[in-house]
Amino acid sequence: MRTCFAVALLFSLCTTARGAMPGIKTQTRAFLDAYARGDHDGVLALTAPDVTIYGSDAAEVFHGRTGVENLLADDQKLWRGKAVLGPMEHVTTELTAGLASIFFDASFSVGGRPAVPVRFAMIWRRAAGKWLLVQSSNVVPTVGQSAAALLHKSAEQAEPR
Repeated sequence: MRTCFAVALLFSLCTTARGAMPGIKTQTRAFLDAYARGDHDGVLALTAPDVTIYGSDAAEVFHGRTGVENLLADDQKLWRGKAVLGPMEHVTTELTAGLASIFFDASFSVGGRPAVPVRFAMIWRRAAGKWLLVQSSNVVPTVGQSAAALLHKSAEQAEPR
């Protein structure tokens, strides 16, 4: 009987985990879209009170909803309503014990300028029946600076001509 209960519980947890992942992707997209358009209430509704957000600049580390409000206000002044976040690509998700992570890339542009890639890592926590953002980090990854690319360049430069 215990074995059947354990198997049923494990199956239930696995089913719940798989079922939650599409919701996390949808919720993440809703957060990004609200943030890009400057929807203060929409952003805060999806944010945990103890959230920490790391921006792409080393100086950008914000704690709590007040930090999110400050970051959002500064970004909106800079972007002037012209921010565009492209589709989420290379998406990976994990779910364990009330936490969900989602990592992905999305293009970002402002005011018709060329888009840059942005890599996001976001952690969501289940609280009071809903998912709230508890950590977020984004970086603008380098291009052509991987170990393989640098080794290739180094090998080309070492070859006699």
